[in-house]
Amino acid sequence: MILLNYFLERLVNMNKRRISVQFLLYFLMLMFLIVTVGCSKSNNAAPPTTYTVTFDSGGGTPTPTPITLTANAAAGTSFPTPPTNGSSTFGGWWTKTDGGGTEFTANTPFTADVTVYAYWPTNTVYTVTYYDGGTVLGAQHVIAPATSVGTILTEPTKSGSTFAGWWTAVGHGGTEFVAGTLVTADISVYVYWSTNPVYTVTYNSDGGTNVGAQHVTSPATNVGILPTPPTRTGYNFGGWYTAVGGGGIEFTASTTLYGSGTVYALWKNTVTFDSNGGTPTLTTVTIISPANTLSALPTQPTQTTSTFVGWFTLPVGGTEFTTTTPVTDNITVYAQWTLKPVYTVTYDSNGGDPVDPQHVVEGSAAGTLPVPTWSGYKFYGWKNLDDGTAFTASTVVTKDITVQAVWTSYSYTVTFNSQYATTPASPASVKVGSPATTVGALLWPTTPSRTGYTFAGWYTAVGGGGTEFKTSTKVTGNITVYAYWTINPVYTVTFDSQDATVAADPASILVVYPATTVGALPTEPTKLHSAFGGWWTQTGGAGGGGTEFTATTPVTADTTVYAYWGAYVSYIVTFDSQGGIPTPTPITLTDPATTVDPLPTTTRAGYIFGGWYTGTDYTTQFKATTPVKGNITVVAKWNSYSYYVTFNTQGGSAIYPTSVTVASPATTLGVLPTTTRSGFIFLGWWTSPGGTGFRYDENTTITKSVTLYAFWF
Repeated sequence: MILLNYFLERLVNMNKRRISVQFLLYFLMLMFLIVTVGCSKSNNAAPPTTYTVTFDSGGGTPTPTPITLTANAAAGTSFPTPPTNGSSTFGGWWTKTDGGGTEFTANTPFTADVTVYAYWPTNTVYTVTYYDGGTVLGAQHVIAPATSVGTILTEPTKSGSTFAGWWTAVGHGGTEFVAGTLVTADISVYVYWSTNPVYTVTYNSDGGTNVGAQHVTSPATNVGILPTPPTRTGYNFGGWYTAVGGGGIEFTASTTLYGSGTVYALWKNTVTFDSNGGTPTLTTVTIISPANTLSALPTQPTQTTSTFVGWFTLPVGGTEFTTTTPVTDNITVYAQWTLKPVYTVTYDSNGGDPVDPQHVVEGSAAGTLPVPTWSGYKFYGWKNLDDGTAFTASTVVTKDITVQAVWTSYSYTVTFNSQYATTPASPASVKVGSPATTVGALLWPTTPSRTGYTFAGWYTAVGGGGTEFKTSTKVTGNITVYAYWTINPVYTVTFDSQDATVAADPASILVVYPATTVGALPTEPTKLHSAFGGWWTQTGGAGGGGTEFTATTPVTADTTVYAYWGAYVSYIVTFDSQGGIPTPTPITLTDPATTVDPLPTTTRAGYIFGGWYTGTDYTTQFKATTPVKGNITVVAKWNSYSYYVTFNTQGGSAIYPTSVTVASPATTLGVLPTTTRSGFIFLGWWTSPGGTGFRYDENTTITKSVTLYAFWF
């Protein structure tokens, strides 16, 4: 550089002097020297690093030519075509022989000289080929027993686009292919490049088989389909969670994504404890990785007749399961038992009626105890003859034991408080003495009444509180019971006659509890040249609007109903006498008549006429007040003359005959039979045992066959 400056200086200073030939030669030599030195320095720069991949076909043909590329480059399209080897299937290029190491693909970057080996497996081989459009980016092989690639091909990059996953169809079609996707055939997958935001969900298998990652491309907000669950020796997969060990929240196919993130596999096993006849029946405990044993066993079950031994892998036999037993899968263990001895409780009634002994398993409570009876005394309880302590249902039996009844004489008063009744119950109190333990029907007071209220029973507390007191309620001490009253509701039904010539009368009816229906409708309205079609809950429409309102329609609120008027039509009522004589002539109803009054009669030898009915099921009677709304045939009902009265003596002396027949024209029994029973007073014949139902005497009208029961006191 110094020489160059010197010559340039000389050229400038020479001004108008002629340049000598010698000087020019020196200048040209200098320039040549500078250029030569510069070129020499350029040729000495360090060349880029290159690596060579050598392919060993392992007996296959052809053997590919080695590839040499710069560091961290990938072979891409220059990757060799797979060799062939007779009937064997090519299983890829691997960094070690026999499929060892890692698979080397066209996408694997060069980081050193390497020799890769063709793998010729005897197991099934499936090929996963990765495409970017029509360009193959690489391939991986899934060799049985493997079912997935395990590690996905290195993600490619593209300027201006974001990698959004490998998919089973072009353009984000099909389903996403991830490291854990099951491969059951040769498959092609395609890269999807997105210009929209892409979120990546990374699946951390936490010791299980690799699943990889999924990509969610806007406008999608969730993965839609979860990848194939991973597996892990010794555990069962329990779902994906946002924190390790089932922490955070569960991640599902519908979980909304707000960014990229990692979810973690939950690994668990369940131990089901089957009590094998004990209580409780089943208990389930979950073990979460990394634990594989229980920190504690559940509370021991119980069984009345046996003692708990422990938990075992089989209902009988097997091995014992403890807190140190490793749990490597869902498992059921079973309680095992040994029988307990049985002890006898002997009951000494101490003057009362004899009581059978009781047998109780060791360590069990006595349970329900027998209650003896003794005329004139009240049973107080049982006492242990060994130490005089009380023996109750909760007493635990640990040996053979004799207990004795304790008695006391009694007479209790039951007071009936009628609670503001207009007419109180009578009598207001009764005595319950030996041998009775209930008030019973004979001592039960009359029912009280109260204006505007309905009597709803006797209760042990005011206002219907406590429990209801009945004829069968056990009396164990002096007691006051209280009448319970409910307010009677009142509803108004208004009848709108809809411009009738003569309106219905009355125009409204009150329904007062305990009634729930109007019972009888008002007189029907009339309207010139119109036929009354009944009362309806709405106006208009064929046959009236809404639903028809009748005398039996339940009324639960104030209601207005409307008359329906239709063009009048004549109707014919035909009478089928069912064997009766004579058969009545059909009756034609003409305006304004709507009912048949009076109805015709008929007779039949050996039968009682039971009225006219709308069908042979005899459920709906046709009466003189029944509205006729169309042509109709009604049938006669015939009743047998004879009724049977059967007598049940309820332990009394036998009577003969045990039943009598009441035949027309008789309607009463006349003199009833009598019976006797040692130690009891006969109080007549009743329709139900124990003096309940209705009492029959010689004047009672017999309207049906009936069984009567003797009542003893």
